[in-house]
Amino acid sequence: TNHTKVWLSYANFEYEPLPVPMDEEGSDGAPADDDAPLQTRVAKAREIFERSYQSLRRNSPEEKEGAVLLLEAWRAFEKQVLEALQAAGEPSPSTDALAKVDGLMPRRIKRKRRMADEEGFEEYYDYAFPDEVGGEAGNAAAGLKLLEAAYKWKRAKQDAGGGSNPGGM
Repeated sequence: TNHTKVWLSYANFEYEPLPVPMDEEGSDGAPADDDAPLQTRVAKAREIFERSYQSLRRNSPEEKEGAVLLLEAWRAFEKQVLEALQAAGEPSPSTDALAKVDGLMPRRIKRKRRMADEEGFEEYYDYAFPDEVGGEAGNAAAGLKLLEAAYKWKRAKQDAGGGSNPGGM
């Protein structure tokens, strides 16, 4: 499925320990002690987050808000894992996973579009993901290439004209 909430529920299911069902002896439904270790649950949840992000970006790239929602939940999950590892007594847990998620976060861009039924413009927010080919970064690179070509042309024209051009160019 490509629904963000389904993926988030799936990742949360893999991370949270299963509660023990309440029985006649008075068990309170707390998680079992012989449950899967924290590292195994974290690895499964990270795999789900990775699969969901890839699926959302590949199958519905126009649904950028869903991908942002997923990445924000993934970042919150990684922060929760860091806190859980520190509480468990691990001296210095790795922040590589959190840095990876931060690297996937898109840039928020304010844009304007003409309103169809009225005169004027409507402002909206768009997202530029780092993995998009030719997106906002591609436009910036093209602008820099154009500027570089203009400087080369100007230098060539000045060199050909003897270097003294009273007109400014």
